[in-house]
Amino acid sequence: MDQTTGIWDKNTQISIIGNPNPNYKLTGISTLSYKAITFRMQWNFVQGGQLYSTTSNILLSRGLTKDTDIDRTKPVVLNGVSDTDGSRNKIMLSASDAYFNGLLNNSDDTKIYDATNFASNVPTITSGSRSLSAS
Repeated sequence: MDQTTGIWDKNTQISIIGNPNPNYKLTGISTLSYKAITFRMQWNFVQGGQLYSTTSNILLSRGLTKDTDIDRTKPVVLNGVSDTDGSRNKIMLSASDAYFNGLLNNSDDTKIYDATNFASNVPTITSGSRSLSAS
């Protein structure tokens, strides 16, 4: 942590900053048929894993997401310790500086996000030989 700015230091060494591999994946496929009409649906769930996203980081650091729906003029203190003596950071800076300089212009490990997600595929309805997709 830089003791003059209160912003995290950049790590100049190449290192592993995330693991893209999920803990597990679940897929459910459901088919419902009645006479000549068939309805199919697929759900996918991925638990765990991490992804690198510059786009999310830019939106967050510029205050364009609901995560930053705060008064950006209020002072904050970033979590961290001093480079020199290991003491806890006590330097206050505006939330705007913390987000913009601390996230956008800083190390890549602030651009790692949880990759857990749930998705459903486009349902398909089949009637006889005709297939309809709801999209």
